Amino acid sequence: MNALTLKNLLREIKRTFTKFLSIFAICALGVAFFAGIRATSPDMKEAGDRLYNTYNLSDISVISTSGLTADNIRDLESIEGIQAVRASLFVDAMARGTGEKEKNLRLYSMPIKLKSEYAPLIDLIPDYGIDTSPEYDMNGVEIVSGRMPLNDTEIALDNTLDGSLVKQLGDEITLTTAGGTVTLRVVGFIRSPMYISLFERGTSSIGNGTSDGFAYASGNAISSLGTKLPVMSLLNTYYTRA
Repeated sequence: MNALTLKNLLREIKRTFTKFLSIFAICALGVAFFAGIRATSPDMKEAGDRLYNTYNLSDISVISTSGLTADNIRDLESIEGIQAVRASLFVDAMARGTGEKEKNLRLYSMPIKLKSEYAPLIDLIPDYGIDTSPEYDMNGVEIVSGRMPLNDTEIALDNTLDGSLVKQLGDEITLTTAGGTVTLRVVGFIRSPMYISLFERGTSSIGNGTSDGFAYASGNAISSLGTKLPVMSLLNTYYTRA
């Protein structure tokens, strides 16, 4: 750039200094935003991985409306790279508590007793009692307050329902499906890595089609909401890390 061109450039900047500042500010803002996004993305990914690994979020969930059997579990366990398979029950239910409105809940079963022998899968009248051993290591939850259920009469609720569905720990809620009704006592409020949004809780097969929250109760409580079958409705798998 020769001296004359530089002189003309500086004169033009001086003559339109306000426009120059505006363009400079826009460019600076764009660069700063891009740099921030570049720096934030790895941090967010690392934070997500750390959360999922802490609570051992399942990599794949296998769902069946007709039921899953012990053979299905063995088939999944035989796949190379799969570290663990856990069977559980789930159901969508309408919940009424001490709040003003009913809520659509996705209800998950607590860890099933005798999971290693698949006893709940083969008994004619299965027992889906709670396994309280520390071995159960998949899809863990963060307890915000209270505790997890220890028997068939207790339930732990999504912490976003604290104050809307129920007012406090110890309140009772009534769950209803087309197959039955059960009343449970709230003993805890929890967070789950399966739900990272503060507001969205996925879809539901009942009501308006939108789930308002999730909850954990014993498999026996869930099975009392419908036909008691010697099968599971949900299998979670966890892969080994390379």
